[in-house]
Amino acid sequence: MASSFTSLSYASSSSWKYDVFLSFRGKDTRNTFTDHLYDALSQKGIRTVRDDPDLKRGEFMAPTLLTTIEESRHVIIILSENYASSKWCLEELVKILQTQNTPKRRAVPIFYYVKPSDVGNLQSANFGKAMADHEEKLKADHENKSKYDMERVEEWKKALTRVSKISGSVFLGDKPQTRFIKDIVEDIYKDLQRVSSSGKYLVGMANRTSGLKSILSLGSTEEEVVMVGIWGMPGIGKTTLTEAIYNRLADDFKGYCFLRDIKDRSMEVLNAKLLSKVLRDKYKDPESAPTEARLRSTKALIVIDDVKQQSELQALVGDLSRFGPRSGIIITTRDKHLLTGLVHEESIYEVKKLEPNKVIELFNHHVLKEKHPTVDVKKYLPRIISLTQGLPLAVEVLARSLCGRAEAYWKDVLNGLKGIRDGDIRKVLQSSYEGLEDDEKRTFLDIACFFRGSDRTFATNIFGSCIEIQHLIDKSLITITGDDRLEMHDLLQEMGRQIVYETSPYEPGIRSRLWEQNDINHIFEWAKGTEKVEGIFLNLSNLPEINFTSKGFAKMTNLRLLKVYTSHF
Repeated sequence: MASSFTSLSYASSSSWKYDVFLSFRGKDTRNTFTDHLYDALSQKGIRTVRDDPDLKRGEFMAPTLLTTIEESRHVIIILSENYASSKWCLEELVKILQTQNTPKRRAVPIFYYVKPSDVGNLQSANFGKAMADHEEKLKADHENKSKYDMERVEEWKKALTRVSKISGSVFLGDKPQTRFIKDIVEDIYKDLQRVSSSGKYLVGMANRTSGLKSILSLGSTEEEVVMVGIWGMPGIGKTTLTEAIYNRLADDFKGYCFLRDIKDRSMEVLNAKLLSKVLRDKYKDPESAPTEARLRSTKALIVIDDVKQQSELQALVGDLSRFGPRSGIIITTRDKHLLTGLVHEESIYEVKKLEPNKVIELFNHHVLKEKHPTVDVKKYLPRIISLTQGLPLAVEVLARSLCGRAEAYWKDVLNGLKGIRDGDIRKVLQSSYEGLEDDEKRTFLDIACFFRGSDRTFATNIFGSCIEIQHLIDKSLITITGDDRLEMHDLLQEMGRQIVYETSPYEPGIRSRLWEQNDINHIFEWAKGTEKVEGIFLNLSNLPEINFTSKGFAKMTNLRLLKVYTSHF
């Protein structure tokens, strides 16, 4: 019998603009070690930033650089012999240690031709002398500034002592520098490869059945490649659960890859991505003998999320013998029958709905930031439990739409849902959409129809503002992936597209957004476009022909988004 376990959900976590910020003493390492490390990180696809070599520096750090540090997930601090002689570097170090070195953000010291004890020992030749020189210079300054600056020196000393105690890497010239840099890059890459779930509020994890223990034993068998199937209805938390499992297991595998958003994407390109992630190279030809040989010797953890057809599994997984011994493959899907014949029955797990007490816990977390209901909202909880039907997505979206609102607004929203049957999840989700401002609605529909999966910076430039995107994030209508792309749940995308479709079910030329080939072909063939059309995204893949004419565009006076492309992704 297939096992089951309670669903879990979470509060969305933030993401970072950069993966790595490099802090270094320019005169020591800018054109040598730091330059080589920067290139190696960039070649691995790690978004790395370093300060401008031509930046004019004063006594204090520029606000833009402070922001860059805050926007970076990790910081690599290259502590070289003359690092402490720079006030700028010391100010930077203080700021780094204020924001980094937490479970979510790492400060990674590299002791370059210095030992940790040299950095922490303020009596040492280089670092001790540098601090003494700073103190001597400050003593020569005018009296009213001396006290303030001396306090800064104390902060610098504390920062040096603290960073010397953080686990890092030491290079004293006793090993090949290329190998040393490669090890640093692999360590950072391995950390970033994981699907970030730190900071997410998990609900239901403690109630997991013994099936979870079986999943967590992936990779422990002697030779077998294990395949696990996780299934459940949309919005139940399959992806969230799988992310948590993936993060817990990743360290036990040599290579790992989490494939999401596989719908309508080239299996060839996805297969290449899978291989490049597992084998830790930018691109690998899946047909080549060396690639297959390396894959067979690699203990890999692979997640393929939201599979809808067996052909997708066949293309991406194929014969299990192509993977190394003790590899693990986790499949998530809405359709249990898809797993039949591919996954052993005992390795198929159903994600069940949240129990009412867990619905209350999750709802209150988003509304009140506490785990137990209060008297103010208690009278609404039975209706909320009934409406959301134990689906974490519905609970979260509804809670976020009510968060911070007056009680009168709660009554309006819940009364507006009074006529729908329990469990009509789309109506619950749509109530959150209806509560948006007009600009937020427009941005939500643009993302649902056109920009899901797009780079956030690119989309922000198109929209002309990031405010609406942030508001949609705050309301759990969209999320930001680890690589800074716009993402939303399938149910929310389907709802957004249905909203557009229902404005004119039978005449596409009166809809605001068009993305289906047949609809777009229709409005151009018959010149049916109107001023209602705001956006057209046409994928030319497998389209025999289409006639673009000025007549077809003539009436589309409000068209603001047009993209004609062939998908290669």
